[in-house]
Formats: sequence, structure tokens, C-alpha cells
Amino acid sequence: MKERITVIVPCYNEQEAFPVFYRELCRVMEEMKDCEFEVIGVNDGSEDDTLSVLKELAEKDDRVRYVSLSRNFGKEAAIYAGLEYSSGDYVVIMDADLQDPPELLPGMLSAVREEEYDSVATRRVSRKGEPPVRSFFARMFYRLIHRISRAEIVDGARDYRLMTRQFADSILKMGEYNRFSKGLFLLYLRLSQINGSCLREAGEMSLRGRRYANSDHLYCAVFSQAPWIF
Repeated sequence: MKERITVIVPCYNEQEAFPVFYRELCRVMEEMKDCEFEVIGVNDGSEDDTLSVLKELAEKDDRVRYVSLSRNFGKEAAIYAGLEYSSGDYVVIMDADLQDPPELLPGMLSAVREEEYDSVATRRVSRKGEPPVRSFFARMFYRLIHRISRAEIVDGARDYRLMTRQFADSILKMGEYNRFSKGLFLLYLRLSQINGSCLREAGEMSLRGRRYANSDHLYCAVFSQAPWIF
């Protein structure tokens, strides 16, 4: 019996990017003939036609499912919703913009299967093509989190990862309301890492300005070992 891989794709205004992502993912799924796939697109309150795109693909391909949130709750909530609906022996989290290359999946699966890792994570090694302001704040965030927390979150760490069913179920059991997945995943041992770098293929980055800063502030507060003075 083939093992199943669930691919969770958080989506916010990805009507242009998702079809491109889907074509690339299909190519990789066809190569991985020893597995069956489930693709869950999580519509995080998109303001464009992302939900329509997901519905259309679900009608054409029985491997595709979708979850639609009532409003924009944020990427962490979308990831959690996808985990709740996942049924695979392995679970993958990846973005729809192809900055998380689907072609890395075979190697990630091999690391979990053959090297007995619970999770394989990815890291962006270059910020080429990213807006300078976003790059600046990202670097400042990682520098700050290293100073105030014992969590070893590397600069460029991404949400793109493959994990075992047991690992995914353990994450779901955690009662965190303000979740920071990159930090939660580090609470578990046996984690490997793959390096890579790709540019967004279509659409625009959706996490901007004040919201991006608020997210960083929240994550620092959640994982800080140092006292906060207000």
C-alpha cells in the first residue's frame, strides 16, 4: 500500500500563483510514483479569486481539497487548519509562490525515511529579489530572537518542511493560540535541514508593513527568555 503525502498550501491572494504552483507540483507528484498525494489549499480570507481557483482544481483533480477560512486569520492559522484536515502519513507545508521548490520533495522524503528524521526543514540562503525593507526587518528579527531566546532559529528559515504523521499530530496537540511554527517545530528533536533559494513566480507578497512588524513583535514575545518592560 502506498504511503500518502499531504501537501498543505496556505493561500492569501494567490489566484495567479496557485495554478503555476499546481503545475509544478503535479510534475513532481508524477515522478514520485511510490506515493499517493493529497493537496490541501487553505484560503486565508483572500480578496481575489483564490477560492474559485481552488474549487476549480478540486473539481478536476480528486487529489486536491480546499479549506476556506471565514476571514484573513494569518498564515499560522492557515497552517494549523491544514494540519487539522490532513490525513497523510507525511505532511508537507509549502507556499504557493514557488519560493518553496516542489522538486526538493523527493530528497526531503528520503531524509525522513532513510535517515529516520521526524522532520526535514528548509532554509533560504539568499534574499535576492526580496524588497530591501523586508530583508532588513527579517535580518533584524533573527538577530533579536537569537539574543533573547534559546530557540536556534536560523536566518532564512522557512515554513517549507516535511514531517511525519506523529510529528504533525504532536504539533496539533500543543495549545498555543499565538503560534510561531518555526519555533514550535524546534521543540522536537531529529530535525534535518535543506538549503535553497528561489524567487516568487507570480503574484505579490502579502505580508507587509505594520502587520509584518506586529508578527515579529509577537513571535519575539512568545519565545523570549528575557523579561519585557512596558
